[in-house]
Amino acid sequence: DITPLDTVADAEARRQGWKRADRARTFRIVHWDYRADMLDGYDYDIGRILIKEATAAGEAELTATLEAWHLRPEQFLYPWYTDDP
Repeated sequence: DITPLDTVADAEARRQGWKRADRARTFRIVHWDYRADMLDGYDYDIGRILIKEATAAGEAELTATLEAWHLRPEQFLYPWYTDDP
């Protein structure tokens, strides 16, 4: 999972009805592994294992972190296009 962290400026932009771009945005990156036999139920996260996690300040650091993990941004799909819980 790659999750951008919200700031006060993001909350203000939302209140005004728009989204704010920020190339220096901080991201939380988390790699989980799941038990295959639990994926079809509602409690798919039971037994999940945290493989690694990181915080990246800015898009350049996010890209560097993904490269260090041997991942490319184009490998990531929206959740609704995957079997990821």
